[in-house]
Amino acid sequence: MDSLITIFTDLDGTFLDHKTYSFKAALPCLAFIHENNIPLIFTSSKTAPEIEQLCKKTSNFHPFISENGGLISIPDNYFPAHKSRNAKYIKSLIGIRRTEISSVLNKLKMDFRFTSFQDMGVEGIINATGLAKSDAEFASQRQCTEPIQWQDTEQALKDFMLQIEKHSLQCVRGGRFLHIMGHHDKASTMTLLVNEYKKYCDADIISIALGDSPNDFKMLNSADHGIYIPNPVAPISKNKIHENIIYAQSEGPEGWNDSLLRLLEDYFK
Repeated sequence: MDSLITIFTDLDGTFLDHKTYSFKAALPCLAFIHENNIPLIFTSSKTAPEIEQLCKKTSNFHPFISENGGLISIPDNYFPAHKSRNAKYIKSLIGIRRTEISSVLNKLKMDFRFTSFQDMGVEGIINATGLAKSDAEFASQRQCTEPIQWQDTEQALKDFMLQIEKHSLQCVRGGRFLHIMGHHDKASTMTLLVNEYKKYCDADIISIALGDSPNDFKMLNSADHGIYIPNPVAPISKNKIHENIIYAQSEGPEGWNDSLLRLLEDYFK
């Protein structure tokens, strides 16, 4: 091929099963990706420590995007050859620091009902997500976002969003939680990383993005190919994202595997 394909994928409910966090159904496509040296870039609301563990499990040592685009991690010595077996990452913070976000949220607790990850602690995160204790500890190690469980009315949520906007923050719906963060997103950080590949590659860069939640829509629309994975928790109508999006037929890693493998095989014919 004269082009370099790059794949940006959401994790929970997309590459990982929504309930079990397994990626077993994605293994055939994952093998194809490895065989053809395609950069697979995990792009998630998860933390950097969580994604680093997944990179090790999948032998996938490419850059990754964590905390909804707030932090980008690139393996040491990855560029210019865009290959590495190095599990040491160079991290660049794009978002607002968690301490600043927490300061704002603490003030808003007087007027609105919600529980943040910081409030939950590790045990609360386990109860809310079903994660193992070690994974919940990694999930709590956030740098530039704060997930919250909303416990107030929809009208109160609208008022809450107006309040956080005054502090240069935004509220984004994920698969399980609302995410409070600065004005960054997966799409803008995907563009930054695609531009890095362009600097070092004498080839066109083709971007493929996969996701299942509202906080993935902009990324899907910004990529050359977007693949929407059905979300049983938060189903959407097809008019929410543009007409060129591919709709997977199955949920989670099964839909990820089938739809992505079919698209990749078309390129490698």
